[in-house]
Amino acid sequence: PYSLTATRATQDVGQQAVIDLEGINAKLPVATDNIVSVDAEHGIYNRDANTMDLTSDVSVTTTDGLAAKFKSIFLDMGKGSMKTSNPVDVSRGGSRITADSMSVEDNGRLVVFENRVRVN
Repeated sequence: PYSLTATRATQDVGQQAVIDLEGINAKLPVATDNIVSVDAEHGIYNRDANTMDLTSDVSVTTTDGLAAKFKSIFLDMGKGSMKTSNPVDVSRGGSRITADSMSVEDNGRLVVFENRVRVN
């Protein structure tokens, strides 16, 4: 199970499954010993689809030391996947990867960086 908090949430009564969020913090377990923490300024959570579209200033950290920054990212909590077609900056330990897009599948077991990928 995951947890999701926000400093503000608004909802259109005609679309009760869709919630507009501000000041977002989500915690998503990807393994028994690894939790992903996602912070974002703004996003849209779809309760029925179990997805979240984070649209500004997204920061992702994991308990095993990964840190990532995105302009936006789409999370599918049901499938355990994330994707963005905007630039990414990911670091772990002394390594850093930047790319113009990224996707994560199978709860983090497969990570694909594409377009102008650089490793430092």
